[in-house]
Amino acid sequence: MPQLEIETFLPQLVWLVITFGFIYFVMAKFALPRVGEILEERQNRLDGDLEQAESYKAESEKLEADYDRLTAQARMEARTHLKVMRKKLDAGLAEKRTDMSAKMDKKFAAAEANITVARNEVLDDLEKIASDACISIVAKLSGQKLSATEAGKAVKANLLGRT
Repeated sequence: MPQLEIETFLPQLVWLVITFGFIYFVMAKFALPRVGEILEERQNRLDGDLEQAESYKAESEKLEADYDRLTAQARMEARTHLKVMRKKLDAGLAEKRTDMSAKMDKKFAAAEANITVARNEVLDDLEKIASDACISIVAKLSGQKLSATEAGKAVKANLLGRT
């Protein structure tokens, strides 16, 4: 093997140093700066993306806090509005109840008056029928004729005693 021969060992070392020096020079001047730029650009892009993500996160947290605040405020306004509306409805309902109670009281009073009138009419009719029946019963049983005033007095005495 020619690499292991001692006579060619020194020239091989010289060519090795020259070759590695040339490769180092090319890499240091052209390839490594470009790789460094790419890595730096990538790092800058990552840093920019992280900063943008953090700003988006802070903005979303602010928006969430605003949303929560607005939601709580809307709930409070809704509760207040419901209380006001409930009070208005309760007042209207109480007024309608009062009106309906007054109307029902008037109707009950009118009905009681009608019942009283009807009862008095029935009692008057009952007195007349009872007087007529009394006259005819007395006439059939005793053969005597009873006057309408005497029969009316007797019926009234009996009706007043029972009512």
